[in-house]
Amino acid sequence: MPQEWEQKRRHKALGDEEGNWGRLKYPVFFAMLVYLDEAYERRVREGRMATEQDLREAIVEGAVQRVRPKMMTVAAIMGGLLPIMWTTGTGADVMKRIAAPMIGGMVSSTILTLIVIPALYFIWKRRTMPSASSNETTFARPMSSESAPS
Repeated sequence: MPQEWEQKRRHKALGDEEGNWGRLKYPVFFAMLVYLDEAYERRVREGRMATEQDLREAIVEGAVQRVRPKMMTVAAIMGGLLPIMWTTGTGADVMKRIAAPMIGGMVSSTILTLIVIPALYFIWKRRTMPSASSNETTFARPMSSESAPS
């Protein structure tokens, strides 16, 4: 990971150097990448990164650290937006049009951060690992007709 990203993560995730909160410095998924990279690098330093199973365990270890902050954020935002979707009265139709895409964004952001990014990280890092036996390189293999139980 470029050193610039690491410095931004450590110092200020949002805002500019003067502390203005005008725009996001880096996309949300970088936070997940930082957690995944830290878990991966820790296991490499410890010499525990030999198989794809070790890679999966490192990814789970890194991703689990991001679940609570992400879910707390989503719960707080959804807690504020969902009541808008049930309101009636003056201005409710306008507010619903504003809240609906925000709810969709929160759901899609959660799926991206907690499912898609770790899966893509696995595919990316798996390419750098030495080849293992065919048993370790697949998640599940279909049963052939010879090995199927009678």
